[in-house]
Amino acid sequence: MHMHCEIYAEKIELGTTNIVEVYVEKAMAPYHYDKGKKAFAWDWYQIGGRYMGSHDDHNPRDNPNNHETCWLCDGTGKRMDMVVENGCNGCKGTGVHFKWSMEWEKHQGDVMKLSEVKKHLTAYALIIPNFGQELWMGEWWNGEQYVKTGWDGKVLDKLKEKGLTDGYLITVDYHE
Repeated sequence: MHMHCEIYAEKIELGTTNIVEVYVEKAMAPYHYDKGKKAFAWDWYQIGGRYMGSHDDHNPRDNPNNHETCWLCDGTGKRMDMVVENGCNGCKGTGVHFKWSMEWEKHQGDVMKLSEVKKHLTAYALIIPNFGQELWMGEWWNGEQYVKTGWDGKVLDKLKEKGLTDGYLITVDYHE
């Protein structure tokens, strides 16, 4: 299952992809499934991903670079190997297919100053690495079932409660 995580960064050098990727890697490392974590464990993640644009309502479908010629119909809009309603089940007859999230063009808004993030941002998980690696989630896996924690997922409210009103958020799509 894919989940939305936000990672807080006190300082980050914008425009430097490698620094952001290394920061995220360090923040996520303690929760890799091979570390034996039960409540929050991932086996794959990417910056942005399915949650691209969460900070600013950017829609990856609006970017023409995130579309490609449909491989099922070779861009004709009609499959030749089978009969399908609308001509092609890969593109609904348009000849153009929306790429997988791993292939989308990166969106700069997935790393954003707190002051610019939309006020109603919610996430499934929030990691605050600068403060002893705090992890906030709406529910925990206790080994048998998910148990509600009482956190409502409101990212900016939690950061404000912690006295964190400056810094950055990084959107992460992770698979658990």
